[in-house]
Amino acid sequence: MLTDDFDLALFVVADVTEVDAQDVLSSCKKMEYVEARVLLYQVMKDMGYHPAQISTKVGKSKQGVMILLEGFEQRMKDNPIFARMYKEISNKLSIN
Repeated sequence: MLTDDFDLALFVVADVTEVDAQDVLSSCKKMEYVEARVLLYQVMKDMGYHPAQISTKVGKSKQGVMILLEGFEQRMKDNPIFARMYKEISNKLSIN
């Protein structure tokens, strides 16, 4: 994938979640930052990135990326706002 794909995904996630892009990529554990991070990882996965590629792009461990991706479905079920943001991001990026 091109770096432009990553930059666009990060921009859209930051815009929709109203979390600064630097905070999305940070290690801060504030809930809104973690949720934005999960959304970024998931849309990158939807765009064809593998966890190892995502980890390289975001500067995190592959294990850390996989842990957040594993929790995606539960967040979708438990949090309608999270689900709405995912749908909006996916639509803006023409995913799914």
